[in-house]
Amino acid sequence: QFSAQFLRPVLVGDELLMSATISAWNENSGQLGVSIEVRNQRHRRVLVGTADLIVFVLAEGEDAAIGPAATQPV
Repeated sequence: QFSAQFLRPVLVGDELLMSATISAWNENSGQLGVSIEVRNQRHRRVLVGTADLIVFVLAEGEDAAIGPAATQPV
């Protein structure tokens, strides 16, 4: 789940710097909370948000980018 709120307009040509901070972690359930902040070239916050993620552990030999099904011959 992801939610975000724009605090001020972002214009064409603006340079944006995004930072994300882990705000919560539950090792038993794999739930990860992330706080997100975006600043413009004037160091003003333009967006804040949160993301709630589930972290999966891959078995040995699985590719995180494409998953196990895509590595099998067709």
